[in-house]
Amino acid sequence: MLIFLCISYSLRLTGINAYTGIINATFLSKRKITGQLNSNPIFTNVPRFDQISFSLHKMQFYEIAFSVYRGFAHKLSISNCIFSNSISPIHISTSESGKLKPINSKIEYKNQDISLRDTIFDFCSSLSENGGSVYAEMCKISFIGVEFVHSMAQNGGAAYLIQGKVNLEGCSFYKCSSKINGGAMIAKECKLSAKKTFFVQNSAGSCSGAFSHSTGISNMIDCYIYENKATKGYGGISLEDIAGEYIKVKFNDNQSPVSEGGNSLNIISTADDFFVEECVFNGGISYISYPNDAIIHVTDSCFDVNIDKSHTMNGDPLPNSVDPFKKPYWGNNYYFGQCSPAPKLPPKYYKELFHYTKTAPVIEWWKLYIILAMFVCLVLFLYFIIPAVFFPLIADGAKIRGESKNIKI
Repeated sequence: MLIFLCISYSLRLTGINAYTGIINATFLSKRKITGQLNSNPIFTNVPRFDQISFSLHKMQFYEIAFSVYRGFAHKLSISNCIFSNSISPIHISTSESGKLKPINSKIEYKNQDISLRDTIFDFCSSLSENGGSVYAEMCKISFIGVEFVHSMAQNGGAAYLIQGKVNLEGCSFYKCSSKINGGAMIAKECKLSAKKTFFVQNSAGSCSGAFSHSTGISNMIDCYIYENKATKGYGGISLEDIAGEYIKVKFNDNQSPVSEGGNSLNIISTADDFFVEECVFNGGISYISYPNDAIIHVTDSCFDVNIDKSHTMNGDPLPNSVDPFKKPYWGNNYYFGQCSPAPKLPPKYYKELFHYTKTAPVIEWWKLYIILAMFVCLVLFLYFIIPAVFFPLIADGAKIRGESKNIKI
């Protein structure tokens, strides 16, 4: 077994590939460090001293049959990595989580400063647990430029987040699925902030095809919720005991057989004011549903259906309200015939340019180009330099030898 024993302020591993069969895992690096691991996490439990940090950079993991990182974490940074066909790669937990706290109470984050940047989770799963790619408790966790593709789990197909502060920026959740709830993600007791993030073609066996967020603050700006579906209800997003705001969020063709479930945005309850501003709803009916005591404000948004079908309150059509003191409040919205078509997604979602090979390492083309350039230089050297320099010398030597034979003594 390969054992990392390190006494230092930080540990950083870079440029390493990891491959595994059914039983063992082998590490390969420039130094040809090798080792075998049997059914245990590769890395675990970052020490919680303030100066200790752990970083994974430009690493590639293929078909890892157990978590790459499992345990608690103080400062964990993962960047420019690929996790493919692996089981629950990142599982950050603490025994102190699980007890729900009121929305306004201060949460002490036992796991601190978790950062994932420019990383890909491709066909990762956790079919017996929650969170197919990432499970995190009590974290300040940041996802920047992270892609989740075909992740699968019981709940929260790609990510399952509990009691944390979560930031999503420039991320993609594509074709992720869950057996029960939260096709792409589930967040509980979290302060969630999402910007320019895509939830596309995710699915849930029960409810919340895109994601579910309960108890906390939910803020989204300029995000896309497209073509998600759930079998029993809430094809898009489901919110419970939530406050916050959704600004310039685009909803398109989110589906569920339960038509009165708010196919794009279902609000079970609100903890405080919730604002929906400048959002676009296309492809379906009953876009928003909520109870009659919800504190919700819907303004400057666009619905491609008639006014009486754009939203429901307890399953019944709700007439448009123009009284800002009456809650729920609807004002200055646009309806069928006044809205533009749904914005198109970036080309990569139509071409499915996501899936990476299961076991083949990424080819470092720049190295091949350098080798090819060196070979060309060698050929040119042999072709031009050697004849130009050595052939005249050989000819001169032969001439000198010939002249020496003609000298008379």
